[in-house]
Amino acid sequence: MKKNILIFFIIFFIFLQNLFACDPMGCVMSGQNEDALLIVETKKQVNNNIETIILSVYPQTKLKSLKSGQKIFIKNKENKLFENKYYLVSLYKIENNLFEIAWDFFELSSSDYKKAKIINKNKYPEIDIIAWNYFIQSRGGITEFSFNYGEFEDGLTIKNFKVITVKKNKNIIFSKNYFIFIIIFSFSLLFFTLLLLKKSKK
Repeated sequence: MKKNILIFFIIFFIFLQNLFACDPMGCVMSGQNEDALLIVETKKQVNNNIETIILSVYPQTKLKSLKSGQKIFIKNKENKLFENKYYLVSLYKIENNLFEIAWDFFELSSSDYKKAKIINKNKYPEIDIIAWNYFIQSRGGITEFSFNYGEFEDGLTIKNFKVITVKKNKNIIFSKNYFIFIIIFSFSLLFFTLLLLKKSKK
């Protein structure tokens, strides 16, 4: 019985370590688990893919063959990317010049990365969007951010010297990872309790 409990908790902690290895923002900005990070202009939908032109290649890109002006296709079966728009896209390569979304994508206000800002601001808290905009406009150069999420105000420190605060009119925004952690922890606690009860009855 003790051996089974030990094995369970080893597997559980390995799973947690993988779960919190990096959040989407951290993974995109560090280039983890993505083949390319690009600003693209979408052209036309072709079957389940959308034709795009690369406008900017960010240094997080692992595929050195990708260049500005190059045409690539992105899987777009659910039509999340619209025609004639500008996007920052995190991509996996599938084959040849066909890619799919890796971590995330953002619609941008401009084709020029120095001026581009995120249009859809509902994906993340406002303080996160500010950090994303700094990252985008620096062409992936600024990646050192620290966040302080509060009940009424969020804080952002950029490169340890620039501090920005944003007042909130709603409760604390929890990330999905915290909800997942709470669910896993609750089920694990229940499982462990049931094991102890079963052992005590023997």
